[in-house]
Parts: sequence; C-alpha cells; structure tokens
Amino acid sequence: MGDFGAMGVCPKCKGCGYIIVRKTTPRSIEIYGKDHPVDYAEPCPYCNGGEQKQIEDVRTRANIPTTYYDASIESFKFDEYYNDKGEKEDISLQEKYVRSFIFDFEKWQKKGIGLYIYSKRRGTGKTFLASCICNSLMAKYKLTTKFVSASDLLDIAKAEPRQGEKAPLEVLCECKVLVLDDIGQKNTGTEWLNDILFKIIDARYQKKLVTIFTSNVKVGELNIDDRVRSRIDKLSQLIPLPEYSFRNKEAHEEKLELFKEIGLM
Repeated sequence: MGDFGAMGVCPKCKGCGYIIVRKTTPRSIEIYGKDHPVDYAEPCPYCNGGEQKQIEDVRTRANIPTTYYDASIESFKFDEYYNDKGEKEDISLQEKYVRSFIFDFEKWQKKGIGLYIYSKRRGTGKTFLASCICNSLMAKYKLTTKFVSASDLLDIAKAEPRQGEKAPLEVLCECKVLVLDDIGQKNTGTEWLNDILFKIIDARYQKKLVTIFTSNVKVGELNIDDRVRSRIDKLSQLIPLPEYSFRNKEAHEEKLELFKEIGLM
C-alpha cells in the first residue's frame, strides 16, 4: 500500500479509486476494425481500487471503539487465558466457532445466526473480541456494520435522522452485522430498553440479519422481557470466555514496567 500522506488521498487516482488507461483490446478492434487505442477506467493499482479508503469509511461509520479500531481476529490471543492456579485455559472450541463465523460467514448469515460472547467478569476481552470479529468481517466482506453499547440505545432511539438519511434506530434494524455491547447492565430491565431491544432484535430475526452480543450474564439470566430473551437465544451461538481479566494483567505489567524504569525493581 502506498503512502497517501496526511489527507489519506491516493496521489495516483486522487481518491476516486480508478485511473484511465489507453489501450487496444479485442473489443476496440471489433468496433473500429483496426488497432485503435481507447480509454478505459481501471482500478488504481496504487490503492487497490480505493479499497483501503472504502474499509476506512466503513470502519468510521461502524462506530468501533477507538481503542480497537485496527484490531483483527489475528490480534486476539486465544491462547493467553489462565485460571486462578496459573494454568492455561483451553478455549480452542471457542476459537473454532469464532474463526468459522468469520471465514464461513455466508453460511452463518444465511441462517441469521450470530454470537453471544459471555463472561461474568469485566475485562476478559468480550468487547475486544467483538471488535476484532467486526473489523475482520468489514475487511473481508465490506459489510455495513454497527457497534453500539446498550447504554446508548435510548439516545439512538430519540435521535433525529439527518436529511436524506435513515433514522439511527432503523439503521440498527437493517445493517448486515450489529454488535450490541454489554446488554447485561443493571438498567437492561427497564421498560423502554425492553421495547427498543425487541424492535431491533425482532426486525433482525425476521430478516435473518446477524447480531453479535456481549454480556456479563448468560442469556437465560438476562433481566429482559421473555420474548427478547427468546429471540437472542435463537439468534446466537454462545461463546463463553474464561473469567480471566486481561485488564488486571495489563495494569500489573504496566506497574512493573514503571518500577523497573525508576529503579525500584
């Protein structure tokens, strides 16, 4: 990939994704009856037909958390989970499901089946894994995706659409892949959130659109309407993560690094 400078615009095609090439083809010979070069628009070889810009545009619209903006499934370390005894946890089955979800996505999409990423503990990588999956799907399939926290749903439901655009809630009902992050919060059981969740999830259920959920409670323990819980159960494959906090591990390592730098260790 070339260097596009501060503005991120390809210097060859000026951001349009195509360049004009003058050449003779069998079709031009057929038309003109001789060697007669004509102009053709071809994908720019410098920026791969604007593919990188398309990916960046899709990521921006998807609302992926900034911290995980460039994460892909290769960024996620399935082999770095440990139990309280310091023994490595085997989550090869979870990894198998996740990788299939990405690389066999058309099959999952055909059935409208998504993922329910779950662990009780905070900091175990649920949001990170959902971001890695979402980014990988966007890069591989150029899908329209949306990433939204359950705590933001009320604001989204109240938001007015921009001129010429769909209502934000309608976008969540229709995008190819939706990530509903942290649906196990304490306020999940409120009536307004139940209604919004049902509208979104039922619309996606009817259209067989893929949804990824993250939560700190199991589906059967969600403090939401039975009809919503039933839809989620039908829409997703459970991906349990071990109760191992990467955040605590990273915080501990950062402290050790600091103490080494200032000579306390």
